[in-house]
Amino acid sequence: MENFGELIKQAIIEQNLTQREVADRIHVSPQTLSAYVNNRRSPSLQCFIDLVDLLGLQDSLFPPNIIEQLDLDRCNKEYYKMLKYEQKKVILVILRYFVQTNQKEAKASIKTN
Repeated sequence: MENFGELIKQAIIEQNLTQREVADRIHVSPQTLSAYVNNRRSPSLQCFIDLVDLLGLQDSLFPPNIIEQLDLDRCNKEYYKMLKYEQKKVILVILRYFVQTNQKEAKASIKTN
């Protein structure tokens, strides 16, 4: 299992994108993305989901403890640690669904205004 930074780096290359392009699309600075790629910093949940969606990464590539590695508050991390592996996978799917739904609603709202 590769680490998250390596997965991002590989996917960026495979998509023929630059780190600057990816950073622009997920609304972070190139320095922040570089920190994610080099495993010096963990992305927020939103950035994680944006990266996964943009780069077409599959949930199955990530270890079940991926959320523990993200920039979440301590209380939520403790709750997450108590879950079983299957429950953690379900949480990831649900989170992605909600984020994608919210993004679609926001885009639709912009179009109607």
